[in-house]
Amino acid sequence: MGLSSGLLASLLCLGFMTQGLADDGIEQCSCAAEHGSFHDHHAMLLDGSRNVSLAEYRGTTLLVVTVSTYSRWAEQYVGLNALKNKMVNENGHRFEILGFPTNNFGLMEPAKNEEILNGIRYVRPGNNYVPNFTMFQKGDCNGENEQSLFTYLKSCCPHTYWLLGDPERLYWTPIKVSDVRWSFEKFLVDPEGRGVKRVRPDVTPEDLEPVIDEFIRSWDAAHGGATSGARSVRDSGLMSWLDDICN
Repeated sequence: MGLSSGLLASLLCLGFMTQGLADDGIEQCSCAAEHGSFHDHHAMLLDGSRNVSLAEYRGTTLLVVTVSTYSRWAEQYVGLNALKNKMVNENGHRFEILGFPTNNFGLMEPAKNEEILNGIRYVRPGNNYVPNFTMFQKGDCNGENEQSLFTYLKSCCPHTYWLLGDPERLYWTPIKVSDVRWSFEKFLVDPEGRGVKRVRPDVTPEDLEPVIDEFIRSWDAAHGGATSGARSVRDSGLMSWLDDICN
């Protein structure tokens, strides 16, 4: 849907009036108890096998990523796998990535839920790519039908740059200054479910490695050791479904 020039101008002006934006594309969140918690929400696994309570991730640092197969940033899928491997297998952190496909931006995720894994395996990024992190069903991250977890994250994590993009490629309403700007925008969530950082789409997983590593080490030092108490939901029916369609 398109935006009137007047509305677009108003939104851009509102963007200019916000606090200064970080040069590195990473904004600090200000999530407090009154905002609620990321753990208060639910999300359906990509295969539809289970509606996951995000409280299952209590004790684990999370990177929440909006994804789209045909986004210009789709190559970041590969980096996300490498990031998880680095954080978990090499650094020993309790860390998980949660992928949320969305068609809000330029209709760049046209696939049905059951088609998404084949799209990223054979098209973009291709080369038999299979995510090693948890993927959830396609949904909106902006607008009247946005998933509640994004309502929470946007309520206390400031946007990372003022530009909203081409109004002809924004497929949601109403449009707000706090909205996710494009696919592969990211949110870092601490082990207690509070938003910590909001990350611009062009900031790569490789760029985030030292940022996340430093955050987790600082968290562990302040809380008496490695975080614990969460389990990955990837041991559910999703893994058997991945085996069925990818082999």
